[in-house]
Amino acid sequence: MQIIENSRVKEKLYIEKLENGLTVMIIPKKGIQKKYIIWGTNYGSNDSTFIVPGETEVTEVPKGVAHFLEHKMFEQENGKNSLDVLTALGVNANAYTTNNHTAYLYECTDNFYEALDEFMDYVQHPYFTDENVEKEKGIIGQEIMMYDDYPEWKVYLNALECMYHKNPVKLDITGTVETISHIDKDILYKCYKTFYNPSNMAMVIAGDFEPNELLEEIKKRLVDTKSNGEIKRIFEEEPETIAKEKSEQKMEVSKPLYTIGIKDIPAEENEKVKKHIAIEILLNLIIGASSDLYKKLYDKGNCYSNPSIEYEFDKKYAHILITGQSNNPEELYKDLKAQIKKYIQENGINPIGITNYTDDNLLKSYSFNGEFDGNGKTISNLKMNCNQNNTGYNAYGLFAYCLENIHDLYIENCDYDIKIASNKFMGIGILAGTLGEEGKITNCHVSGNMNVYSGTENNVGGITGANNGEVSSCYSSANIKSVFFNSLESNPAQRCGGVAGVNEAKGNMKNCYFNGTFEITQNEESSSRRFRTYAGGVCGYNLNEIDNVYNVGTIKETDKEDKNILIGGSIGTNWNGTGKEINACYYLENCILISTENGRTISTLGESKTEEYLKSDEFINELNSKYNGIWKKDTKNINNGYPILNWQ
Repeated sequence: MQIIENSRVKEKLYIEKLENGLTVMIIPKKGIQKKYIIWGTNYGSNDSTFIVPGETEVTEVPKGVAHFLEHKMFEQENGKNSLDVLTALGVNANAYTTNNHTAYLYECTDNFYEALDEFMDYVQHPYFTDENVEKEKGIIGQEIMMYDDYPEWKVYLNALECMYHKNPVKLDITGTVETISHIDKDILYKCYKTFYNPSNMAMVIAGDFEPNELLEEIKKRLVDTKSNGEIKRIFEEEPETIAKEKSEQKMEVSKPLYTIGIKDIPAEENEKVKKHIAIEILLNLIIGASSDLYKKLYDKGNCYSNPSIEYEFDKKYAHILITGQSNNPEELYKDLKAQIKKYIQENGINPIGITNYTDDNLLKSYSFNGEFDGNGKTISNLKMNCNQNNTGYNAYGLFAYCLENIHDLYIENCDYDIKIASNKFMGIGILAGTLGEEGKITNCHVSGNMNVYSGTENNVGGITGANNGEVSSCYSSANIKSVFFNSLESNPAQRCGGVAGVNEAKGNMKNCYFNGTFEITQNEESSSRRFRTYAGGVCGYNLNEIDNVYNVGTIKETDKEDKNILIGGSIGTNWNGTGKEINACYYLENCILISTENGRTISTLGESKTEEYLKSDEFINELNSKYNGIWKKDTKNINNGYPILNWQ
């Protein structure tokens, strides 16, 4: 049994996964009379299209089955209703259905085990007939019509309808009168057998219990059921855009109700709770009862009570809902947007993704300012698609503009497609668009594809586009393509590197390598021929210190016209060609592939080495001579025999 202890509150959580797959969690509360139990299944109103374990055909059931099933679970074959039985024992029992789970629960002070007998019996032994299913349709139909007359519920559903195109979260949990008319006992039994399997369920119990004794009592009451395997849930792809901006509905209310919805992208599993708390704190600061905005709205008569703020999320959706009463919801909405923008500018809120602003100081105010500890986790299949024409400064990456620290984070199989025309510089990197002077990126890896089409001064790199801070103990396996199209500038330049596009005047790079591919070219539609390209396996353009790096990837130049292009196996060029610190920079011989040498210059920075040498113990010793223990031999052939970093 796993035990998790919280020393602050002096409590322990006991977790046991039983042989049948059921997860049981027990929280002992010594001296507390009340006892509480909840038994839930990972099954909600969103799960209407799925593949049953062991089958290949897709099953699609009517909307509202999960809620219908919850209603029917209490009715037993002997004619009794389990809710009545539990009430007679002096316990408070209930059940509920959400978009993503269904739960059954009760609380009591006495008769816990007597209630447990009934509780575990009805959850494990459903009883459906044609007659009782038809009878329930009338009861649930009345419930649906009741909610149709409930203004708070309607404004909530209307907000979801505005945000989502296809995600079933926008649909009423109960279904509609029409959809539930198609439910029969066979559908209920099929969904029960699929989703009420112990492997898809969890039980949480709190009270004055001895964990091992309680666990044995639970086991005694479990039916002999084995795990039926993984359920494949099917959802249509949801666009990132909203479905529509606004929805209005007239109902009998004393004051107009509003719900403002903000559609979000679901966070990684281990970040969901943190994000939930952070967003609710932030929004309470912006529009909570003690905020300047709330006082302003209240004084204008546009806000009559403190708005409720909720952040709802699951694996397939995430959104913010701000709900309240206002005589002028439209004006409130405009004031809220303006206040959020102002708060971000003044406090440096940290968006992740794309930034696109008209001045550099503002860009920096929209930056990541903390420590991001990846804990050795991997983000897979990250996508970014952007097509813009603007006049602002731009940064593109998982972190657009990073001012502090990112470490121990891996990006796998990304797919970036960025096309932009601008008269300002760009920083484009898979991990960070631009790394600030105090920023550090350590022990990170990126892989996947990044295609960049630009008509401006750009810096394109696997880890970061522009490095003003420190990049160390990182490597890139990305396949990068940088294309110039018809430029807005008269004399633009592109700087391209496998790890960093440019290493700025205060930047430094050490103990990094590149083993992907880099292709540079100019779009045939471009009329501008006055451009410069600096490309290197590790860094395209260097203005400061680079130490202990190597490249075993390839750099390709595919344009057939005469161009001012400088390509290096490791480093493209130093600023003015001299005076900057480049030490121990190596590259695999013949790693540069060009269509013609006309207008191309091969950089002499760094040392060309054979494959045999780069895979030798001698080379590892040389890499470790100044940074002991950073590098090790590739004994598992994860880098084709070339040296790898100690954390790999």
